Order: sequence, then structure tokens, then C-alpha cells
Amino acid sequence: MDIGIIQPRVSYYVGGGEKVPTRHIEYLCRKGHKVTLYTLKPGNKGTFLYQSLVSKNISNLKIYEYPSTEKLEILHKIEPGQDRFRWDAESICFNNVILNDLADNNHDLILSYYLLDSLVTPSKSKTVLYLLGYTENIPEIYKALFYKYDATISISNNVKDNWNQTLDHVQNNFVLGVGVDGPKWSKKNNVKKSTIDITFAGRLIERKGIEDLLESFKTVRKRVHNARLNILGEGPLRSKLELFIKRNGLQDSVEMQGMVENVDDYYTKTDICVFPSKSKEGLMGVVLEAMSYGIPVISTTKNGNEDVIDETRGVLIEPGDVDSLTEQIIRLCQNPELCKRIGENAKEYFEKNLRWESNVTKLESLLEQIAKC
Repeated sequence: MDIGIIQPRVSYYVGGGEKVPTRHIEYLCRKGHKVTLYTLKPGNKGTFLYQSLVSKNISNLKIYEYPSTEKLEILHKIEPGQDRFRWDAESICFNNVILNDLADNNHDLILSYYLLDSLVTPSKSKTVLYLLGYTENIPEIYKALFYKYDATISISNNVKDNWNQTLDHVQNNFVLGVGVDGPKWSKKNNVKKSTIDITFAGRLIERKGIEDLLESFKTVRKRVHNARLNILGEGPLRSKLELFIKRNGLQDSVEMQGMVENVDDYYTKTDICVFPSKSKEGLMGVVLEAMSYGIPVISTTKNGNEDVIDETRGVLIEPGDVDSLTEQIIRLCQNPELCKRIGENAKEYFEKNLRWESNVTKLESLLEQIAKC
């Protein structure tokens, strides 16, 4: 197939909606498909994910990088990831810029990851929207825009169900999660440590539940004196979190590592991962990454996790339930054999179901089916 992928942010921003397209692109190319990526020209070299994709020099991948227009320059003064208006306006402006090239390339299928990224596309190409999340208050115009897509693929049953609560006309609504590459090296299970290392990875924003985790950890430390917490990520809450850590005397047990490229270095030393997101998650890639390392995960319901975690391979609590979060962290800290068993079950599930290779094989089959409709 000849596949066009529209993702204006993939070159300059790192998030779930930017990680997934890079993996889809690489693996679809490996399977022999011709892929064209339409994105914005990044400042400097772009993100490490984008640099990695470009550096592979994939022969059947063509990348169009478009310079920022005057209107986009105004938008780009707004910090990305905080304002839906910014995403929407950027998508509309970008779609106008790429329309002629889309028409000239005459793709069999156009795949996008945000509702407005493919606002206008050539009528000859099938259009597919990969739904990575959902919004709680769907504007009427969003509902109308679903009519233009030939198919949608939801990242989890939770995402599909949330959209379907207000939409009754979504065509060919499939569900397909994402994959992970798997560990770069083995977790060091046999190394004796004096600490119990807990890891959080994600944007430092309210809905990721990082404030709940710190509130919980304040209590955990009173019961588990050798517990340590690593916080991986950046975001607007950083200064507030640093103040909380200082006021509660947690400086010796909590480290804020910022945005890291070497997340594997932390996973290999981690005993428990905690991702207490509150809402709007599709299916968290960090959950899958932790499972691939055989790390027991504590996360939340109603965020796509039910598709991959049951009671044998992880722990799910209600979003925002700090007491349950505290109880479950302490329970795992005090039961190393339980941690080991949950981690082994998680890793086995990853090997059978969550590798990118098998995931993109399923995606390829869906796209071929849609292209023939």
C-alpha cells in the first residue's frame, strides 16, 4: 500500500500521539509499504524520537517537512500540550499547507492521529483516524467531522466506548492497542539492594495523578523506610511538586529526573511502577514498557488498562483514590514474592501480545481491509 501519515507535531513534541506514529511508520516500512510522513519542520534537529526515525534512512519512507507559516509562528508561542485550541488551530493551518502535496501523491490510504489533522483530504484516498484518547465534552463540530472518515481505530475499548457514548455514526470502528519494543537489556532481578525503587514516568500535569502519588508516598515512607521514588518527566507542575517534596521532608527519598532518554536505565533498577492517571488516557505506553521489563504496575481503571492488566499481572485502583494507592504500594513493597509473580505474568503477557512486530501486523491487516472497502 501507499500510505500517507499526517502528524504535524511528531517532529518537535514527545507524547503518546507522537510516539505511536514513529513506530507505525518504521514497522509499516519494514513490511514493504510505501509511507509518506507530513510534519512540520522542527527547530534544531527535532526530538530524539524524530531524530532516531530520520537517522535510519529508510528507503521506502518519504518525509515532507513544512516550514512554519506566520499564523503557525503565533500559535507556537503557546506552550504545547496545555491548550486544545493550540492543537486544533495548528491542525487546521497545517492541513491547508499540505493539501496540494496530498492530492499529488494520491495515496491509497491516509492515516492520522488527531481528529483535525486530516480535516481536508483528497476524495480518492481512504481516510483512517487512529483514536489515541477521548475528550469528555465533545463539541458538536467534532461529532460532525467523524462523518468524513472511512474508519476509526481506537487504542483501547475504553476509548471506543467513550466516543460511542455520544457518536452513533462512526464507520468501521475497530480496536487495536499499541506495542512496545521490549527491553534493551534484562532487569537486574538478582541484585541485592538496600532500597525499594518506585518509578513514575509521564507529563507533570494534573490528570497524570502525580500529585496523588506524592501525597501517597508521604505516607508510604512512614511504613516503608527504604522506599525511593523516581519521577521521570517534565511539565507545568514541576515547581509545585518540588515545593511539596521540600515541605514534607522528602528530598532524600524523591528524585525528579526531568525528561530522560535513557528510561531503560531506570526500569532495570525499578521494583514497582506507579502510573495513577485520573482521566483521558487511551492506553499508556509507559504501562506496556514496564510490563515488558517484568515490573509490577499499579495504575488506574477507566484509562485503557483493563485491556492489558488483570489481577494476575498488575494492580488497578479507582482514579483519585489516594488511600487505595497508598495501600497497594505498601502491599507490594512488603511482598517481594508477590511483586515477582505479578512481574513475571506481565512479562509473559508482553511476549505473547504486546511486541510492535505483531501489533503492526494486525494494523497492516486492518488498513488493507479498509483500503479495499
